[in-house]
Amino acid sequence: MKRFLIVLGAALAGGLIAACAAPDRPRDRSAAAEWSAHCGRCHNPGAPAAFDDAGWEIVMAHMRLRGSLPLDAAREIEEWLKSANGR
Repeated sequence: MKRFLIVLGAALAGGLIAACAAPDRPRDRSAAAEWSAHCGRCHNPGAPAAFDDAGWEIVMAHMRLRGSLPLDAAREIEEWLKSANGR
C-alpha cells in the first residue's frame, strides 16, 4: 500500500509539473476552435464566406492588434478562414 501511495504521489506531482509547464494554448486545438474561442470572446464571429482571402488578411491584421490575438493563433485562424471561405 505504501509503495502504491508513493507511485501515485509521484504520478500526480509529475502531472502537476507538466500542467504548469504547458503553454496557454493547446497545440492540438483546431484553427476552427481557435477562431471560435478567440473571436467569440467579444462578438459573434463572421462566417468564413463573409470575406475573400484579401478581406480576411485585413480583418485578421486588425483583430490581431485589437483583439490581442497571439501571432501563431492569428496565422492559423487566417489560414483556416482562407481555406474555408470557398473563394
